[in-house]
Amino acid sequence: DPANNYSAGKISEIEAEIKKQQSAQQARQSIEDRYNQAMAKASVAYTRKDFAAAQTFYQEALSIKPGESLPMSRVKEIEVVLAQKAAEDAARASEKAKKEAFEKEYMNTIAQADALFKEKKFEEAQQAYAKAITMKPSESYPSQRIKTIENARASEQANLIKTQEEGYNAAMAAANNALAKEQFELAKESYRKALTIKPD
Repeated sequence: DPANNYSAGKISEIEAEIKKQQSAQQARQSIEDRYNQAMAKASVAYTRKDFAAAQTFYQEALSIKPGESLPMSRVKEIEVVLAQKAAEDAARASEKAKKEAFEKEYMNTIAQADALFKEKKFEEAQQAYAKAITMKPSESYPSQRIKTIENARASEQANLIKTQEEGYNAAMAAANNALAKEQFELAKESYRKALTIKPD
């Protein structure tokens, strides 16, 4: 009965339902495929410890299938790992900054000590080198400079004593000579000069 509209209508209904079911099946399969691809990428990144990329792929998988527990637990786990890594990085950066600041302060102290040494301000230079030693006890340079300063000061002191001794002896010789010649004013003046050099 080709003219029977009822049968033709039912066939159209069935065909439409089949298409609808096929379309739904394709949509489900597409979701499954996209989810599996995202999870595979996430798994590879996670194994390589590329946590930032793994987190992105797990979140992509969650956006495709929001109720899945595995990507959700992995995202939480990665958040903990990344937070820990960020804290460690911050601690390392802080330690590095401290070391750099310490190194800069040490180098400034040495530069200041060297400048004072150059100006022959030995006492101040020695104090600056001593500060450098307290900062870095294993460094030999400041200790060597302190020894150089001590030697220079000892040499300076020896020269001063020598000059003083020569001046005193010259004044005493002049005074004794004047006294022998009965040049009393000159003798008195020379003895006074000797006393200014050695008051005791």
